[in-house]
Amino acid sequence: RKRIHLAEVLLLAAHDIDERRELFMLIARTWIAHLGDSKAATSAFARFMAEYENDAEGIRFQAELQELSGDTVGTIALLEEQLDKLDDTEEQIRTLEHMADVCERNGDPRQGLRLLGKAYARVPQSVRLEKEMYAYAGRHELWSDLVGIYGECYASTRSDKSKIGLQIHACRRASEIAETDLGDPSMAFSWARKTYFVSREHKRSTADPLDRLEALAEKHDLWMALVGVFEEELTALQRAPKLDTYAAVTLMGSASEIAFTQLKDPQRGISFLQRAYAISPDDDSL
Repeated sequence: RKRIHLAEVLLLAAHDIDERRELFMLIARTWIAHLGDSKAATSAFARFMAEYENDAEGIRFQAELQELSGDTVGTIALLEEQLDKLDDTEEQIRTLEHMADVCERNGDPRQGLRLLGKAYARVPQSVRLEKEMYAYAGRHELWSDLVGIYGECYASTRSDKSKIGLQIHACRRASEIAETDLGDPSMAFSWARKTYFVSREHKRSTADPLDRLEALAEKHDLWMALVGVFEEELTALQRAPKLDTYAAVTLMGSASEIAFTQLKDPQRGISFLQRAYAISPDDDSL
């Protein structure tokens, strides 16, 4: 109590915000650590917040005090209020990470991961946040939710041509997580398919996305799905103002080979060869 009284006396002569914050924090911590009174600590620090209501560091400390007093709902509400007032992206991210920690400590990890997803949406190029989300999802087996976060990132960037790289990255990560962590090869293939068609649509190289599709097909017996991708690609080529004969014949050749060797469907294989021959009758190999 003497320490608290001394800090109160020092406050009378303290005018700098950092100095006043430090003294108020000292008072609050003393109430908790030595007197076991979290409500008194919260009340004491509320005086600082009344003076500097938009102080980011102060709001974070106030939220910690509320959490210690058992008011989780109030803690999240306070941090959300702070988030609405912040213009600095780094401060927003720190606040969202703090909120995620509060949710995790208080038994709501799904909401915590969603909040980390909001942070990632502000800086989708952040490797650190991606690692943090991955570790968080791993601790709580929230792989479907993590795939959903990448799905939201993909959807939110679809209309922005300057973010094609982010679209492709989001699809690729969703595919990897679906296969390796969620154990859902069909979902993994679906996201890899998106990677392929986004790359094709924006004239990016489709070599790596195609390798990924073929690897998934081979590992998980998804040959029929791969043939479906070739069919979609052929449809797109045929709708173009001028047919790319070489690309169409190559695709039909690949589809034919899969039909013969993997699907054991020679009739389908011959059908693809006939379609290729129809547009390229001078091709001796056909």
